[in-house]
Order: sequence, then C-alpha cells, then structure tokens
Amino acid sequence: MEIDATDQLEFPSQNASVAQMGLHPVIAALETLLYPSPPLVIVNEALALGGMAFIAAEDAPLTLLIWGERRVLPVRVESLTIKEQAFDTALNPIRIAADLSLKVQTYRDLEITNPAYWVYMAAYAQKEVLATANTIGNASAIADLLPL
Repeated sequence: MEIDATDQLEFPSQNASVAQMGLHPVIAALETLLYPSPPLVIVNEALALGGMAFIAAEDAPLTLLIWGERRVLPVRVESLTIKEQAFDTALNPIRIAADLSLKVQTYRDLEITNPAYWVYMAAYAQKEVLATANTIGNASAIADLLPL
C-alpha cells in the first residue's frame, strides 16, 4: 500500500498533525498491528518478576481486513515492511510504501471466547449463503449439463 501526505500538506491549517509530524502517526498505527499493547506487556512482565508465570503470550490487537461489506475477516499481520520514500524539511516521512503480509485467522486459530472467532464464523456463514445462491442461480445451467 502507498500512502502520500501531499494532498494534506496542501492545506496545513486543516491537517495540523500531518504538517507537524508527517506520516509518523500512520507508521506507528501500522506497527501497532504487530504487537500487544504496552500496558499488557508491562503487567505480564511485572507478574513474571513477581514469580507469577503466564502461559499464553500476549495477543496482538484484533485486526480486520475489510474488503467490502461481504468480506470482513480477522487477520494476523505476519510481516510489515515500511519504506519511507519522501520527507519534508523536518525529515518527517510524507510518502511511504508499506508491504503487509496477512494471514486470515480461522476458527481453528482462535478461541471461541475471542471476538475474532465470531467475525470469522459470520464471514464463513456468509460464504455458505453466497455459494448456495450461486448454485440456485445456476440450477438451470446445471440441469442442462446433466445427461438426462
């Protein structure tokens, strides 16, 4: 994905944060998709130092790939590479290219108590409905193929 702040920089008074920081906040938001929240990490580290072990690693935040209203899937960001391509006079990045590798999380990857489980199940059910609509919509075409 490519993100360019040029249009926002044309009107700095309306886009003060971009004028002041460039795309640093956008980069930070993308990077936070990879890691659990700092407070959770700190609490777990404090518990570990206090002799209380924890078994499960902290989860990264819930990330949804929304590709239109009929495709909403929970994903895990497997990798992220950000290339800063242009800078303002304060060396803030104003154009970046980000390469993301995403893995769809399925019911096999998620606990039933995780909200992402239910997002996946809703997408899965919708896929079944759409597949059925395809079959019903093509019933006459299918009948023409049968040697009866």
